[in-house]
Amino acid sequence: MKKSIKLLIVAAIIIAIVTTIFSIKVNATTTGTIKEITVNVREKASVESKLIMQITQDDKVEVLEKSGDWYKIKYNHTEGYVYADFITVEEEVKENTKLTSEDDEVTQTIQAKLQIEKNTGVKIAPTIASDIIYTTSKTEAIEILEEVNEWTYIQVAGIKGWVRNSQIQEENAKTESVTQKEETQKEETKKEETKKEEKGSTKTAYVQYTSVNIRKEPSADASILGKAKLNTEVTILEEVDAVWYKVKVNDQEGYISKDLLGSKKVSQEKKEEENTTSRDGENTDRKEQKKEEKQTKTTAEEKTSEVKTEKKTTTQKESKKTTKTTTKSTKESTKGEQVVAYAKQYLGYKYTYGGASPSTGFDCSGFTSYVYKHFGYNISRSSVAQASEGRKVAKKDLQPGDILIYKNRSLTRVGHVGIYIGNNKMIHASEPGVGVTITNIDSASHKYPQRYVMARRILK
Repeated sequence: MKKSIKLLIVAAIIIAIVTTIFSIKVNATTTGTIKEITVNVREKASVESKLIMQITQDDKVEVLEKSGDWYKIKYNHTEGYVYADFITVEEEVKENTKLTSEDDEVTQTIQAKLQIEKNTGVKIAPTIASDIIYTTSKTEAIEILEEVNEWTYIQVAGIKGWVRNSQIQEENAKTESVTQKEETQKEETKKEETKKEEKGSTKTAYVQYTSVNIRKEPSADASILGKAKLNTEVTILEEVDAVWYKVKVNDQEGYISKDLLGSKKVSQEKKEEENTTSRDGENTDRKEQKKEEKQTKTTAEEKTSEVKTEKKTTTQKESKKTTKTTTKSTKESTKGEQVVAYAKQYLGYKYTYGGASPSTGFDCSGFTSYVYKHFGYNISRSSVAQASEGRKVAKKDLQPGDILIYKNRSLTRVGHVGIYIGNNKMIHASEPGVGVTITNIDSASHKYPQRYVMARRILK
């Protein structure tokens, strides 16, 4: 009898130990590793939820639970939700089925409102060079799972993959009437005829920068046939697309970016300004780059000297209050011009998703952060975060060096940034095939008027 009681007690202890171990196992968290370059952490398990922070590739996070297609994670003492496909977990995580009705409604709304057109290629990764895993055969409704920079992770026909933001449109967008379609077709026909006429004729343009590349093909990655100097007369043979002209320079035919040409020669005053930096439209070698940096430094020192002289003259003529205001404005302007001069050294450098250096190439926010780091400003790496840097300035008060903030092409959130250079233009890492270029800040072809959000002044 006593032996039986002892056996029961031992069995009870063993059961208690196993139960405790199992309980610890169930309640334990596992470690996850971030797979993508930049991943959004949101307040709730929804793409529409508030963005808390961003984490980067290879970061280790604590995975607390799984909620549908999302993981609840903890990183640096902050909890939030990350889309499950962006994390590699070490072991299976317990599913939390208590999703809120609010999250369900958001997902259904996105599915109902958004679609992609026929023949859209859905890619396995958010890069131009990645493989296409599915091609739409018709206009199809989609579910947005997450957005990262200029790419959106979607689900369509049971397949998950990446498409550019510009490939997404609203399903309930107004369709054109028959009359409107006829008018559109007439306009397109007229444009084609005009284009054919222009193709048969020629017009003259002039190089606007110190030295620009004549390329073999209409691409920033194409081989270089030669160079054209400032104010060289160029014969435009054909408008290839929104970016390139086919040209003839001294009996040599090739391609030059539109942004590097103008209808008039550059004045002597502007010529002196442009001579401080290279406009090669390519990756300059280290020797050229050092020479350009030396020129930029010399120009900056000269401008600083001019500012000191101007400050002295102003002090003699005006009151202390007026002098203080003028000096501050001039100082900001001079710094901004230095930022612009430095940024222009990288004209023509390639666009690389996630890139933030001359050796790898740049994306839009990588370019702005790299330029400002040269001047001692460690601004945030993402376009969303840069919208909170510095101080806000009105569009009418823009100065060289200000950062311009734009929404993405689908107008759903902040998705692009550039540096204002004056004369209603900005320098920015535009897109693959274009790279770092100069564009009008109100360019209709890029929908910049609709996409404009604000400007931020980083310089103090």
